[in-house]
Amino acid sequence: MKPLISIIMPSYNAAPFINEAVESVKGQSYSNWELLIIDDGSTDNTQAILSKFDDDRIKIFTIPNNHGVSNARNMGLSNFQGEYFTFLDADDIMPVDSLLVRIEIFLNDPSVSFVDGKVVSYNSRLELAKNSWTPTFTGNPFLELAKLSGTCFWGPSWLIKKQSNQNYSFNTNLTHGEDLLFYLQISQSPEYRYLYTEREVLHHRTGHVSAMSNLEGLENGYRKIFNLIKENPNINWSQALMFKRKSKSIMFKSFAHRLRFWSAFKVLFNDW
Repeated sequence: MKPLISIIMPSYNAAPFINEAVESVKGQSYSNWELLIIDDGSTDNTQAILSKFDDDRIKIFTIPNNHGVSNARNMGLSNFQGEYFTFLDADDIMPVDSLLVRIEIFLNDPSVSFVDGKVVSYNSRLELAKNSWTPTFTGNPFLELAKLSGTCFWGPSWLIKKQSNQNYSFNTNLTHGEDLLFYLQISQSPEYRYLYTEREVLHHRTGHVSAMSNLEGLENGYRKIFNLIKENPNINWSQALMFKRKSKSIMFKSFAHRLRFWSAFKVLFNDW
């Protein structure tokens, strides 16, 4: 029996895109999946679109009011049934072999905990590829995440093997950096291994507001993550400082690039 893969899709006012996202899941070459769509208080016609899907593998949850992507993902994490799970935003697309190329790595090597792959970013119509990212790291990803190295983290693109002793939950107090914190939390055990495929696993649609457009929000997210990880008994002080130095460097360069030099220097000298 092929293992069940759960796909968690938060949705908020995604009517222009969600049909295409769902169809990309339905068209997967690997067929043993369930799709959990969490409609987070949409006020457009998302519900009307979702009501047309007639597939027992698609499960729809509705949150009456908008509470944010982390809360929606947590509802999915509380209800999925798969042995493996991943996330898909309602405006992104899964290439046809996205699930297959990742689950094959798990099946060939039972010691693997996370499998990632190439991400291609397109314009809003998915017509023109703008850039791509491919992982370059294998092994336990925790320190790479703490270093913000970019070798194993693009966003929520991992396929994750469910561990019975792991609590899977996003921090709902974060508006920026919640993906990074989630991956840090679930990769702390040194025996957890990360591998990747060079095949494409996600087509990302750009054109909406990104975290980098709100630099204050991003800085606040990094600060909150630092304050959380420095209190974690599984993280030593040098690892926490590594994250602090790198995140400050990223914020300094980001503010300076926008010619916001006073904000850039404040980042360096403000105490987190």
